[in-house]
Amino acid sequence: MRPKLFGKFSALNISHRSRFRLGSLVGVTLAIVILLSVTTACSPGPTETRENSFTVTGSSRVVVNSVNGNIVVSAGPGNEVLVQATLRDAPRVNYDVNQIGNTVTVGVQTSKQWGIFGSAGVDVSITAPAKTDVVLNTSNGFIELHGLEGSGSLKSSNGKIALYNMTGNFDGGTSNGLIEVNAVEGSVILKTSNGRINLRDVSGEFDVESSNGSVFFSGNTTAGGSNRLVTSNGDVVVELQGEPSVVLDAETSNGEVNSELPIVATVTKKDRLVGKIGNGEADLYTRTSNGDITIR
Repeated sequence: MRPKLFGKFSALNISHRSRFRLGSLVGVTLAIVILLSVTTACSPGPTETRENSFTVTGSSRVVVNSVNGNIVVSAGPGNEVLVQATLRDAPRVNYDVNQIGNTVTVGVQTSKQWGIFGSAGVDVSITAPAKTDVVLNTSNGFIELHGLEGSGSLKSSNGKIALYNMTGNFDGGTSNGLIEVNAVEGSVILKTSNGRINLRDVSGEFDVESSNGSVFFSGNTTAGGSNRLVTSNGDVVVELQGEPSVVLDAETSNGEVNSELPIVATVTKKDRLVGKIGNGEADLYTRTSNGDITIR
């Protein structure tokens, strides 16, 4: 009798193991099918290019609301706004461009599959009359402006913001990226959470801030203007061109403050310097928590 019982018990064990193996095989097969489906769904689609041209009269306005892409706006001759776009993974991009009066608007939306955005996005390059105001937004990409004479609002969540040879008033920021301002005259208010800030050959009124990155300023300040150069981690270097005329308030919590220019100081400490350089016609406020501040 014992051998028979042993035989039944062995057969029962074999049956359970077979069912376990069959279930495992089905589970693995299903996982492979799902993985292949996701991989196929997330494979990038074709790239397409679009081009649209609009005629404007007088000053124009360009509005771009994009995602996952760069925006470049450059001044051009005549009264034409030329919009060129590169659509990545084009089937998942909803791209629209239209004109109302002297305003040209570009809108971009992307669909997601399996909860993943993937590579779908649009790079936009625009040539517009020099006298153009801009409102530019992108979620992942840089913003560049060249040669415009107007005003603008600029926002990116990941990417640099750069202004070259500009005249006007501009504000905005990016969460991750450097800020570069070259040969700009006017008022600039820009912030980045991670990135250095470079302002070269500028003239006007400037308010810039980074939480992580050095700040470099070279230029002139406008009489009566208020200027603010701030970072929490990094050195601040200020080169005042022409005949410097500022009231300086500079302080660091972990570093030194030095002025290579003559200053009539009211506060002189290793980590803080307050006083007047020249006639003191503009305010210059600068701060860093980890780094040196140099005025020259």
